[in-house]
Amino acid sequence: MINHWKIECLHSPEMIDRIMVPIRKRGMGVLSLHYEQIYGGRAICHMKFEAEQIEAEKIYKNMLRILDIEHVLDVAQQAG
Repeated sequence: MINHWKIECLHSPEMIDRIMVPIRKRGMGVLSLHYEQIYGGRAICHMKFEAEQIEAEKIYKNMLRILDIEHVLDVAQQAG
């Protein structure tokens, strides 16, 4: 299953690494990653990765625990 998430976060030089930790921890990789710094020290990251629903839910919960991540939105789920 392809997952497409939009992640809103505070920008820092380490943020991409923090976003990738829950994926790498499971020995997985991403299909695409687009990170863009926007206004006021904030950033938006669009990420696509392949994972079964159970794994995606675990990754989602881990993302929410990361200090500077404010929102994680499942873009594919919202569009459908």
